[in-house]
Amino acid sequence: MKKLKHHRSIMALHWLTALLVVVVFSAVLYREGLEDGDQRKFWLDLHRSVGLSILALVIVRAVTRLRVGREPVVPTTPLLHRLSMLGQLCLYGAMLALPLLGWAQSSARSHHFKLFDIQLPSLIAHNPERADQLAEWHEVLAWGFLALIVGHLLAALYHHFIRKDGVLKSMMPGD
Repeated sequence: MKKLKHHRSIMALHWLTALLVVVVFSAVLYREGLEDGDQRKFWLDLHRSVGLSILALVIVRAVTRLRVGREPVVPTTPLLHRLSMLGQLCLYGAMLALPLLGWAQSSARSHHFKLFDIQLPSLIAHNPERADQLAEWHEVLAWGFLALIVGHLLAALYHHFIRKDGVLKSMMPGD
């Protein structure tokens, strides 16, 4: 069987995205336990900036994918292939939708939205009721995204330990 390996740029973007996802979740969850307003604002600003960075990174990933071509294909069943494609589509959809929902929520609350201290325009007009609705959607989607990530991790482990087909190794740096 031919050794599978993703392009180095795809691997780098994958692992950078994974790191930023850990940071964005950690920042917002850590913030929840804080009482100091300045500290809470700092962690929320970090959450927002990293979230928007993920949005930018997803766009870079899409452009890179177009540039380097298709990913290695693993011989598998049609069902597993469809599940894999659906899972990837959902992961990318969440990485696009979550930052946009957060940005829209902040806009609806009339909070000045910054990306690492760069003022960004509002996406929608001030509307507290809409902000509450967007906040709910953002949170529900975030928990769904976390569930998708767990599924992604379990699928990688399934490929590595049960199928032994090189899928996990194809995304690891090195030989």
